[in-house]
Amino acid sequence: MTKDRDDAPEQEGAFVKALGTLDALFIGFGAMTGFGWSTLTGGWIDSACTVGALLAMICGGILMALVGLVYSELVAAMPQAGGEHNYLLRGLGPRASTIGSWAIAGGYVAVVLFEAVSTPPPPPRPTSSPGSSRSACGASRASTST
Repeated sequence: MTKDRDDAPEQEGAFVKALGTLDALFIGFGAMTGFGWSTLTGGWIDSACTVGALLAMICGGILMALVGLVYSELVAAMPQAGGEHNYLLRGLGPRASTIGSWAIAGGYVAVVLFEAVSTPPPPPRPTSSPGSSRSACGASRASTST
């Protein structure tokens, strides 16, 4: 799917179409979701119950849609290669954009490190005593005694 350098346009900073729409979609989806959500969902449901975890996921999805809209406007307004660095350069100048670009790169590294350690060993299962009849979310448990 890559093209030769000879096919590159002469304009400096112009994009070379090397990825298709589906390729870009999957790269973006993988970069945004990562691996942490699939390993941490159980803990979210345990601490916030199903409705709380569902509400948090919906709110996060709405926020990500707004961020996507902002980026789509930035890309349409400044279609040069370089992405976030170009946006910072135009808005803040060369010195602040360098600091901001390094901060963004550090944020990407932090996400990778977070996802690398997001699979902790499972916690020990609590032993249920005969007197406990409520779970952490407030649902009643069936009694095992007859």
